[in-house]
Amino acid sequence: MIVLETEVTSLKDENYDYASPGLVVASIKRRDIIPLQPGNIRWINGNNLNYRRTKDIRKDIIDRRFEISEAQLREAQRLSEINEIREDEIKSAQRREEQIRNSMQLRENSVGNRRENQLEFNYNNRNSKYGENKDQLDKLHREMRWLTIDADDGFGIGIQ
Repeated sequence: MIVLETEVTSLKDENYDYASPGLVVASIKRRDIIPLQPGNIRWINGNNLNYRRTKDIRKDIIDRRFEISEAQLREAQRLSEINEIREDEIKSAQRREEQIRNSMQLRENSVGNRRENQLEFNYNNRNSKYGENKDQLDKLHREMRWLTIDADDGFGIGIQ
């Protein structure tokens, strides 16, 4: 039995024993008992209120179905933490893949640009050797005239 201190006026229709005005004596719900040791000790200590107790036994089975125990709550929290860790790992792996792709793309672009620049440089050098530039072309003609001697007969002496 437990003594609860409440107002008597709010309990008019309930069947309780009144020890004194302002005090209501009511019975406690039965509790589920978990034995600390295996065996039939549970039956010995079943009525002992100081024995290890768990939650109240609910009369309605429906309430029990929708009840979440502390272990289930801890398990759900642990699973949510694991899921968050996995999501973070996936995001970091995706970031690494993007960085690798970007670096590979940059390398390919730099190699391609280098080749294009090299081909352009070679093309410009080749054209400049053959006198695309007007000054270089005049210089080349002067050198060729100096190396060849034209005669009236049409013979040409040149250095090969």
